[in-house]
Amino acid sequence: MKQIQIIFCSIIIAFLGIIGVCTLDNKTPSSEDEMRTYTMFPELDYSRMLDVDYLNQIGDAFTDQMEWRWNFVKGYFTLTKDVLKQSTVGDIVIGKDQVLFNKPLEVKSWKKYEKNVKKAAELLNETAAEAAKYGTKMIVIDAPRRDISMPDYTPSYYPDLSEEYEKCLEIQKDTLDDSIEVIDVKQLFEENNPEGDNRYWYYNDHHINCRGGELVLSEIIKIVQKDYPKVQQKTLDDYKIVKRQVYGALNRKIGLTATAPDEELNLIPDGWSIQYERWDDGEKTDKEIFGEDTNTYSLSYMGDNYGETVVKTNQENLPSIYYCGSSFTNILEAMSVPSFKNMYSTDLRFNDTDNTMLDYIKKYQPEYVVFISGQSTATFNYNHVLTHLGLNKGEVDLD
Repeated sequence: MKQIQIIFCSIIIAFLGIIGVCTLDNKTPSSEDEMRTYTMFPELDYSRMLDVDYLNQIGDAFTDQMEWRWNFVKGYFTLTKDVLKQSTVGDIVIGKDQVLFNKPLEVKSWKKYEKNVKKAAELLNETAAEAAKYGTKMIVIDAPRRDISMPDYTPSYYPDLSEEYEKCLEIQKDTLDDSIEVIDVKQLFEENNPEGDNRYWYYNDHHINCRGGELVLSEIIKIVQKDYPKVQQKTLDDYKIVKRQVYGALNRKIGLTATAPDEELNLIPDGWSIQYERWDDGEKTDKEIFGEDTNTYSLSYMGDNYGETVVKTNQENLPSIYYCGSSFTNILEAMSVPSFKNMYSTDLRFNDTDNTMLDYIKKYQPEYVVFISGQSTATFNYNHVLTHLGLNKGEVDLD
Protein backbone atom coordinates (compact mmCIF):
# COMPACT_ATOMS: atom_id res chain seq x y z
CA MET A 1 0.00 0.00 0.00
CA LYS A 2 2.84 2.37 0.88
CA GLN A 3 4.46 1.77 -2.51
CA ILE A 4 1.18 2.59 -4.25
CA GLN A 5 0.95 5.84 -2.29
CA ILE A 6 4.50 6.76 -3.24
CA ILE A 7 3.85 5.99 -6.92
CA PHE A 8 0.60 7.98 -6.86
CA CYS A 9 2.23 10.99 -5.19
CA SER A 10 5.15 10.81 -7.62
CA ILE A 11 2.78 10.86 -10.59
CA ILE A 12 0.94 13.90 -9.17
CA ILE A 13 4.19 15.74 -8.47
CA ALA A 14 5.53 14.92 -11.95
CA PHE A 15 2.25 16.04 -13.55
CA LEU A 16 2.27 19.35 -11.66
CA GLY A 17 5.93 19.79 -12.53
CA ILE A 18 5.22 19.32 -16.24
CA ILE A 19 2.37 21.86 -16.03
CA GLY A 20 4.64 24.29 -14.19
CA VAL A 21 7.49 23.99 -16.69
CA CYS A 22 5.11 24.37 -19.65
CA THR A 23 3.31 27.29 -18.04
CA LEU A 24 6.40 29.40 -17.32
CA ASP A 25 7.08 29.78 -21.03
CA ASN A 26 3.50 30.71 -21.96
CA LYS A 27 2.81 34.23 -23.22
CA THR A 28 -0.86 34.07 -24.20
CA PRO A 29 -2.18 37.67 -24.30
CA SER A 30 -5.90 36.89 -24.22
CA SER A 31 -8.60 34.24 -24.56
CA GLU A 32 -11.31 34.19 -27.23
CA ASP A 33 -13.26 31.69 -25.13
CA GLU A 34 -13.24 33.82 -21.99
CA MET A 35 -13.24 37.12 -23.93
CA ARG A 36 -10.69 38.75 -21.65
CA THR A 37 -7.04 39.75 -21.43
CA TYR A 38 -4.68 37.43 -19.57
CA THR A 39 -2.13 38.53 -16.98
CA MET A 40 1.42 38.15 -18.27
CA PHE A 41 4.45 37.04 -16.27
CA PRO A 42 6.58 40.02 -15.18
CA GLU A 43 10.30 40.23 -15.82
CA LEU A 44 12.24 38.24 -13.24
CA ASP A 45 13.37 40.64 -10.49
CA TYR A 46 14.94 39.10 -7.39
CA SER A 47 14.86 42.44 -5.59
CA ARG A 48 11.04 42.34 -5.63
CA MET A 49 10.60 38.83 -4.24
CA LEU A 50 9.08 40.27 -1.05
CA ASP A 51 6.89 42.76 -2.94
CA VAL A 52 3.24 41.69 -2.48
CA ASP A 53 2.08 43.28 -5.75
CA TYR A 54 4.88 41.56 -7.67
CA LEU A 55 4.05 38.18 -6.14
CA ASN A 56 0.32 38.70 -6.82
CA GLN A 57 1.08 39.40 -10.48
CA ILE A 58 3.11 36.18 -10.69
CA GLY A 59 0.23 34.27 -9.08
CA ASP A 60 -2.37 35.77 -11.41
CA ALA A 61 -0.14 35.13 -14.41
CA PHE A 62 0.36 31.49 -13.44
CA THR A 63 -3.40 31.03 -13.15
CA ASP A 64 -4.06 32.69 -16.52
CA GLN A 65 -1.12 31.18 -18.39
CA MET A 66 -1.52 27.66 -17.01
CA GLU A 67 -0.99 24.99 -19.64
CA TRP A 68 -4.30 23.37 -20.66
CA ARG A 69 -6.11 26.07 -18.64
CA TRP A 70 -9.34 25.93 -20.64
CA ASN A 71 -9.54 22.14 -20.23
CA PHE A 72 -9.20 22.50 -16.46
CA VAL A 73 -11.80 25.28 -16.41
CA LYS A 74 -14.33 23.24 -18.39
CA GLY A 75 -13.61 20.13 -16.33
CA TYR A 76 -14.07 21.92 -13.01
CA PHE A 77 -17.37 23.53 -13.96
CA THR A 78 -18.68 20.35 -15.61
CA LEU A 79 -17.96 18.47 -12.38
CA THR A 80 -19.60 21.15 -10.25
CA LYS A 81 -22.66 21.70 -12.45
CA ASP A 82 -23.41 18.33 -14.04
CA VAL A 83 -21.98 15.81 -11.58
CA LEU A 84 -22.45 17.52 -8.22
CA LYS A 85 -25.64 19.25 -9.49
CA GLN A 86 -24.80 22.60 -7.93
CA SER A 87 -27.22 25.42 -8.86
CA THR A 88 -24.62 28.07 -8.06
CA VAL A 89 -21.29 27.76 -9.83
CA GLY A 90 -18.75 30.43 -9.00
CA ASP A 91 -20.56 33.74 -9.47
CA ILE A 92 -23.23 32.24 -11.73
CA VAL A 93 -26.67 30.93 -10.80
CA ILE A 94 -28.22 28.22 -13.00
CA GLY A 95 -31.96 28.54 -13.48
CA LYS A 96 -34.70 26.73 -15.37
CA ASP A 97 -33.66 25.34 -18.78
CA GLN A 98 -30.06 26.29 -17.87
CA VAL A 99 -30.83 29.98 -18.19
CA LEU A 100 -28.00 31.73 -16.37
CA PHE A 101 -28.12 34.64 -13.91
CA ASN A 102 -25.73 36.68 -11.82
CA LYS A 103 -25.84 36.12 -8.10
CA PRO A 104 -28.71 37.94 -6.36
CA LEU A 105 -28.27 41.65 -5.78
CA GLU A 106 -27.20 42.40 -2.22
CA VAL A 107 -28.03 45.84 -0.83
CA LYS A 108 -26.93 46.77 2.70
CA SER A 109 -29.83 49.13 3.31
CA TRP A 110 -32.81 49.59 0.98
CA LYS A 111 -33.75 52.87 2.72
CA LYS A 112 -30.30 54.26 1.99
CA TYR A 113 -30.43 52.84 -1.51
CA GLU A 114 -33.74 54.54 -2.24
CA LYS A 115 -32.26 57.87 -1.13
CA ASN A 116 -29.42 57.28 -3.57
CA VAL A 117 -31.94 56.60 -6.35
CA LYS A 118 -33.39 60.07 -5.81
CA LYS A 119 -29.88 61.53 -5.63
CA ALA A 120 -28.96 59.84 -8.93
CA ALA A 121 -32.11 61.17 -10.61
CA GLU A 122 -31.30 64.69 -9.44
CA LEU A 123 -27.83 64.32 -10.96
CA LEU A 124 -29.40 63.31 -14.27
CA ASN A 125 -31.63 66.40 -14.08
CA GLU A 126 -28.55 68.60 -13.73
CA THR A 127 -26.85 66.79 -16.61
CA ALA A 128 -29.90 67.12 -18.86
CA ALA A 129 -30.12 70.84 -18.14
CA GLU A 130 -26.48 71.30 -19.18
CA ALA A 131 -26.97 69.13 -22.27
CA ALA A 132 -29.94 71.26 -23.33
CA LYS A 133 -27.60 74.26 -23.64
CA TYR A 134 -26.06 72.47 -26.64
CA GLY A 135 -29.41 71.51 -28.14
CA THR A 136 -29.25 67.92 -26.87
CA LYS A 137 -32.27 66.09 -25.46
CA MET A 138 -31.74 63.31 -22.95
CA ILE A 139 -33.32 59.85 -23.13
CA VAL A 140 -32.85 57.54 -20.14
CA ILE A 141 -33.18 53.77 -20.55
CA ASP A 142 -34.24 51.89 -17.43
CA ALA A 143 -33.37 48.25 -18.07
CA PRO A 144 -33.79 45.65 -15.31
CA ARG A 145 -31.46 42.87 -14.34
CA ARG A 146 -32.40 39.60 -16.03
CA ASP A 147 -33.72 38.11 -12.78
CA ILE A 148 -36.23 40.98 -12.53
CA SER A 149 -37.35 40.43 -16.13
CA MET A 150 -37.23 36.61 -16.05
CA PRO A 151 -38.51 35.52 -12.61
CA ASP A 152 -40.04 32.31 -14.00
CA TYR A 153 -36.55 31.05 -14.83
CA THR A 154 -34.80 31.74 -11.52
CA PRO A 155 -34.28 28.97 -8.92
CA SER A 156 -36.87 28.73 -6.11
CA TYR A 157 -34.44 30.15 -3.53
CA TYR A 158 -33.62 33.20 -5.67
CA PRO A 159 -35.04 36.37 -4.04
CA ASP A 160 -37.79 38.24 -5.89
CA LEU A 161 -36.71 41.90 -5.98
CA SER A 162 -39.40 43.07 -8.40
CA GLU A 163 -41.18 45.16 -5.75
CA GLU A 164 -37.94 46.91 -4.81
CA TYR A 165 -37.22 47.52 -8.49
CA GLU A 166 -40.65 49.02 -9.10
CA LYS A 167 -40.32 51.22 -6.02
CA CYS A 168 -36.94 52.54 -7.19
CA LEU A 169 -38.32 53.08 -10.69
CA GLU A 170 -41.21 55.11 -9.28
CA ILE A 171 -38.84 57.24 -7.19
CA GLN A 172 -36.69 57.90 -10.25
CA LYS A 173 -39.61 58.80 -12.51
CA ASP A 174 -41.11 61.11 -9.88
CA THR A 175 -37.77 62.90 -9.53
CA LEU A 176 -36.70 63.20 -13.16
CA ASP A 177 -37.54 66.40 -14.98
CA ASP A 178 -40.29 66.24 -17.60
CA SER A 179 -37.77 67.17 -20.29
CA ILE A 180 -36.10 63.74 -19.87
CA GLU A 181 -37.69 60.91 -21.83
CA VAL A 182 -37.71 57.58 -19.98
CA ILE A 183 -37.90 54.15 -21.63
CA ASP A 184 -39.06 51.51 -19.14
CA VAL A 185 -37.69 48.29 -20.67
CA LYS A 186 -39.42 45.98 -18.17
CA GLN A 187 -42.82 47.47 -18.93
CA LEU A 188 -42.07 47.56 -22.65
CA PHE A 189 -41.21 43.86 -22.77
CA GLU A 190 -44.21 42.87 -20.67
CA GLU A 191 -46.65 44.86 -22.83
CA ASN A 192 -45.30 43.33 -26.04
CA ASN A 193 -44.95 39.80 -24.72
CA PRO A 194 -47.81 39.07 -22.30
CA GLU A 195 -47.21 35.31 -22.52
CA GLY A 196 -43.99 35.88 -20.61
CA ASP A 197 -41.73 33.53 -22.58
CA ASN A 198 -38.88 36.04 -22.24
CA ARG A 199 -38.16 36.18 -25.95
CA TYR A 200 -36.02 39.31 -25.61
CA TRP A 201 -33.05 37.86 -23.69
CA TYR A 202 -30.33 35.33 -24.46
CA TYR A 203 -30.13 32.11 -22.46
CA ASN A 204 -26.67 32.72 -21.03
CA ASP A 205 -25.83 36.37 -21.63
CA HIS A 206 -27.12 39.38 -19.68
CA HIS A 207 -27.75 41.45 -22.83
CA ILE A 208 -30.99 41.74 -24.78
CA ASN A 209 -31.16 39.96 -28.13
CA CYS A 210 -32.05 41.41 -31.53
CA ARG A 211 -35.80 41.29 -30.85
CA GLY A 212 -35.32 43.16 -27.60
CA GLY A 213 -33.03 45.60 -29.39
CA GLU A 214 -35.58 46.22 -32.13
CA LEU A 215 -38.26 46.95 -29.54
CA VAL A 216 -36.15 49.36 -27.46
CA LEU A 217 -34.91 51.15 -30.59
CA SER A 218 -38.51 51.58 -31.76
CA GLU A 219 -39.20 53.57 -28.58
CA ILE A 220 -36.15 55.76 -29.24
CA ILE A 221 -37.30 56.34 -32.82
CA LYS A 222 -40.80 57.32 -31.63
CA ILE A 223 -39.24 60.00 -29.41
CA VAL A 224 -37.03 61.26 -32.23
CA GLN A 225 -39.91 61.34 -34.71
CA LYS A 226 -41.66 64.00 -32.63
CA ASP A 227 -39.00 66.42 -33.90
CA TYR A 228 -37.80 64.59 -37.01
CA PRO A 229 -40.73 62.72 -38.61
CA LYS A 230 -38.58 61.63 -41.55
CA VAL A 231 -36.44 59.37 -39.34
CA GLN A 232 -37.23 55.72 -40.08
CA GLN A 233 -36.15 52.46 -38.46
CA LYS A 234 -34.79 49.36 -40.13
CA THR A 235 -36.73 46.48 -38.59
CA LEU A 236 -35.74 42.83 -38.36
CA ASP A 237 -37.62 42.27 -41.61
CA ASP A 238 -34.80 44.25 -43.26
CA TYR A 239 -32.16 41.78 -42.09
CA LYS A 240 -31.20 38.17 -42.58
CA ILE A 241 -31.01 36.72 -39.09
CA VAL A 242 -28.43 34.01 -38.40
CA LYS A 243 -29.02 31.56 -35.58
CA ARG A 244 -26.05 30.03 -33.81
CA GLN A 245 -24.74 28.96 -30.41
CA VAL A 246 -24.27 32.08 -28.31
CA TYR A 247 -21.12 32.16 -26.19
CA GLY A 248 -22.72 34.34 -23.54
CA ALA A 249 -20.80 36.40 -20.99
CA LEU A 250 -22.33 34.39 -18.14
CA ASN A 251 -21.62 31.05 -19.79
CA ARG A 252 -17.99 31.98 -20.43
CA LYS A 253 -17.57 32.38 -16.67
CA ILE A 254 -18.35 28.67 -16.22
CA GLY A 255 -16.32 27.32 -19.11
CA LEU A 256 -19.18 27.37 -21.67
CA THR A 257 -20.66 24.32 -19.95
CA ALA A 258 -24.30 25.49 -20.00
CA THR A 259 -26.30 24.20 -22.96
CA ALA A 260 -28.81 26.22 -24.97
CA PRO A 261 -30.49 25.99 -28.36
CA ASP A 262 -29.22 28.05 -31.28
CA GLU A 263 -30.41 31.64 -30.91
CA GLU A 264 -30.90 34.61 -33.23
CA LEU A 265 -27.59 36.44 -33.08
CA ASN A 266 -26.09 37.85 -36.28
CA LEU A 267 -27.87 40.47 -38.38
CA ILE A 268 -27.00 40.84 -42.08
CA PRO A 269 -28.57 43.73 -44.05
CA ASP A 270 -30.90 42.15 -46.61
CA GLY A 271 -30.83 43.96 -49.95
CA TRP A 272 -29.56 47.29 -48.62
CA SER A 273 -26.36 48.87 -47.37
CA ILE A 274 -25.28 52.02 -45.59
CA GLN A 275 -22.10 53.95 -46.32
CA TYR A 276 -20.22 55.20 -43.28
CA GLU A 277 -16.84 56.07 -41.79
CA ARG A 278 -15.87 54.82 -38.37
CA TRP A 279 -13.39 55.70 -35.61
CA ASP A 280 -12.73 53.68 -32.44
CA ASP A 281 -10.89 55.43 -29.61
CA GLY A 282 -9.72 58.09 -32.05
CA GLU A 283 -8.37 55.73 -34.71
CA LYS A 284 -10.07 55.25 -38.07
CA THR A 285 -11.12 51.67 -38.72
CA ASP A 286 -12.91 49.60 -41.35
CA LYS A 287 -14.57 47.40 -38.72
CA GLU A 288 -18.16 46.47 -39.56
CA ILE A 289 -21.03 47.48 -37.28
CA PHE A 290 -22.57 44.00 -37.70
CA GLY A 291 -20.36 40.97 -37.14
CA GLU A 292 -21.42 38.02 -39.30
CA ASP A 293 -19.17 35.15 -38.23
CA THR A 294 -19.08 35.35 -34.46
CA ASN A 295 -20.73 33.65 -31.50
CA THR A 296 -20.68 36.54 -29.02
CA TYR A 297 -22.95 39.51 -28.49
CA SER A 298 -20.22 42.16 -28.29
CA LEU A 299 -18.56 41.05 -31.53
CA SER A 300 -21.91 40.72 -33.32
CA TYR A 301 -22.84 44.32 -32.60
CA MET A 302 -20.20 47.06 -33.07
CA GLY A 303 -17.39 44.51 -33.14
CA ASP A 304 -16.49 44.83 -29.43
CA ASN A 305 -16.59 47.37 -26.61
CA TYR A 306 -14.71 50.66 -26.95
CA GLY A 307 -14.24 53.76 -24.85
CA GLU A 308 -15.37 55.95 -27.75
CA THR A 309 -16.83 55.16 -31.17
CA VAL A 310 -17.80 57.59 -33.93
CA VAL A 311 -19.80 56.47 -36.99
CA LYS A 312 -20.54 59.08 -39.64
CA THR A 313 -23.05 58.38 -42.40
CA ASN A 314 -23.48 62.05 -43.36
CA GLN A 315 -27.13 61.46 -44.24
CA GLU A 316 -28.31 65.03 -44.53
CA ASN A 317 -31.48 66.29 -42.84
CA LEU A 318 -31.24 63.58 -40.18
CA PRO A 319 -30.30 64.13 -36.53
CA SER A 320 -27.32 62.61 -34.71
CA ILE A 321 -27.52 60.37 -31.66
CA TYR A 322 -25.06 59.68 -28.84
CA TYR A 323 -25.19 56.56 -26.65
CA CYS A 324 -23.51 56.81 -23.25
CA GLY A 325 -23.53 53.76 -21.03
CA SER A 326 -22.37 50.20 -21.39
CA SER A 327 -22.32 47.18 -23.69
CA PHE A 328 -26.11 47.01 -23.29
CA THR A 329 -26.35 49.67 -26.01
CA ASN A 330 -24.10 47.86 -28.54
CA ILE A 331 -27.10 46.42 -30.36
CA LEU A 332 -28.89 49.79 -30.30
CA GLU A 333 -25.81 51.53 -31.65
CA ALA A 334 -25.48 49.15 -34.60
CA MET A 335 -29.18 49.18 -35.43
CA SER A 336 -29.29 53.00 -35.14
CA VAL A 337 -26.67 53.73 -37.78
CA PRO A 338 -29.08 53.58 -40.79
CA SER A 339 -31.48 56.00 -39.07
CA PHE A 340 -29.17 58.86 -38.14
CA LYS A 341 -26.68 61.24 -39.68
CA ASN A 342 -24.02 60.31 -37.14
CA MET A 343 -23.92 57.79 -34.28
CA TYR A 344 -21.60 58.36 -31.33
CA SER A 345 -21.07 56.08 -28.35
CA THR A 346 -18.93 55.99 -25.23
CA ASP A 347 -18.42 53.51 -22.42
CA LEU A 348 -16.70 55.69 -19.87
CA ARG A 349 -15.68 52.66 -17.80
CA PHE A 350 -13.20 51.78 -20.58
CA ASN A 351 -12.36 55.33 -21.61
CA ASP A 352 -8.77 56.27 -20.79
CA THR A 353 -9.48 60.00 -20.95
CA ASP A 354 -10.86 62.19 -18.17
CA ASN A 355 -13.81 63.18 -20.36
CA THR A 356 -17.36 63.05 -19.04
CA MET A 357 -20.62 62.57 -20.91
CA LEU A 358 -21.07 66.34 -20.95
CA ASP A 359 -17.61 66.77 -22.49
CA TYR A 360 -18.64 64.51 -25.36
CA ILE A 361 -21.96 66.32 -25.74
CA LYS A 362 -20.02 69.57 -26.13
CA LYS A 363 -17.75 67.84 -28.64
CA TYR A 364 -20.43 66.10 -30.73
CA GLN A 365 -23.43 68.38 -30.09
CA PRO A 366 -25.88 65.60 -31.01
CA GLU A 367 -29.60 66.19 -31.05
CA TYR A 368 -30.13 63.23 -28.68
CA VAL A 369 -28.17 61.49 -25.94
CA VAL A 370 -29.28 58.07 -24.71
CA PHE A 371 -28.04 57.17 -21.22
CA ILE A 372 -28.10 53.83 -19.40
CA SER A 373 -26.42 52.84 -16.17
CA GLY A 374 -25.54 49.53 -14.55
CA GLN A 375 -28.13 47.24 -16.17
CA SER A 376 -26.41 43.98 -15.20
CA THR A 377 -25.82 45.03 -11.59
CA ALA A 378 -27.87 47.74 -9.87
CA THR A 379 -29.94 49.85 -12.24
CA PHE A 380 -30.45 52.98 -10.15
CA ASN A 381 -27.32 53.01 -8.00
CA TYR A 382 -25.88 56.52 -7.55
CA ASN A 383 -22.26 55.44 -7.87
CA HIS A 384 -23.06 53.54 -11.05
CA VAL A 385 -24.65 56.67 -12.50
CA LEU A 386 -21.52 58.61 -11.59
CA THR A 387 -19.32 56.01 -13.25
CA HIS A 388 -21.32 55.87 -16.49
CA LEU A 389 -21.41 59.68 -16.67
CA GLY A 390 -17.62 59.65 -16.40
CA LEU A 391 -17.63 61.37 -13.01
CA ASN A 392 -16.30 58.46 -10.96
CA LYS A 393 -13.18 56.56 -12.00
CA GLY A 394 -12.96 54.61 -8.73
CA GLU A 395 -14.67 51.57 -7.25
CA VAL A 396 -18.45 51.20 -7.30
CA ASP A 397 -20.38 50.35 -4.13
CA LEU A 398 -23.93 49.12 -3.69
CA ASP A 399 -24.81 51.40 -0.75
